[in-house]
Amino acid sequence: MINIKQYIMEYYPDEGEDLIVYDGLDEAFTGIGYIFHKAFVCYRKDKIIEMLMRDCMTYDEAIEYFEFNIAGLYAGERTPVLIEEIV
Repeated sequence: MINIKQYIMEYYPDEGEDLIVYDGLDEAFTGIGYIFHKAFVCYRKDKIIEMLMRDCMTYDEAIEYFEFNIAGLYAGERTPVLIEEIV
């Protein structure tokens, strides 16, 4: 499993200090996205839900926790991007 903080410092040394990383969600990391000239850390929503359910939450509990505590969190202008894949 990739350590996001190490990855960012190695490949994005100029922006590494500005990027926001969610603790404990490295497994859901999907990459770095850009809006204009700013980089953002990106996470997969489905993987986060799966991880929460492994921590003994039901699907409904995991969705509620995700929506309130992760998707509803504003951590500044570099708040990570949450990606919902459409298959």
